[in-house]
Amino acid sequence: MDRNWESIRDEVFELDTATQAILVEELTEHLAKDAHTHLWLEEAKRRLGAYRRGEIKAVDPSETFAKTKQMIEEARKRQS
Repeated sequence: MDRNWESIRDEVFELDTATQAILVEELTEHLAKDAHTHLWLEEAKRRLGAYRRGEIKAVDPSETFAKTKQMIEEARKRQS
């Protein structure tokens, strides 16, 4: 991209306030997605390290899904 950030910024400053607000919202959502991805990657690395050091054990996915389904069903019953 040949344009520098200052020229882009200047163009944004020329936009009406409502359009600037929409742009801010979209940029914020975009950055939040990147931040969440980074946090999940860090958590995955942390868990893998703990697994390799023997600090945690692997759990069969079907067991995890069954427990999650049970928790959801119990929560729905409490809400009824």
